[in-house]
Amino acid sequence: MTVIVAMIGVVSLVKKKQAIATQFALIVAIFLVASVGYVYVASDSQINGLKGFFDFMGVYFSWIGTFFENVRTITANAIKLNWNV
Repeated sequence: MTVIVAMIGVVSLVKKKQAIATQFALIVAIFLVASVGYVYVASDSQINGLKGFFDFMGVYFSWIGTFFENVRTITANAIKLNWNV
């Protein structure tokens, strides 16, 4: 009986972890598609061949780097604020 209860507990724990991982993967996929689409439209890139693809990827990774740098700066500034009410 104890083994059955333990197995049910393990299965429910695995389902919860799998649901969290699935939600995380979905959020990452949505961010990736949205960011690639935004950079493609904003940069007016043409992906006609391999050179165009690599040029676009350079622009995309530059944009991603700037994005995360801005997030880091905003977070650092928010932490430095006096939050006492």
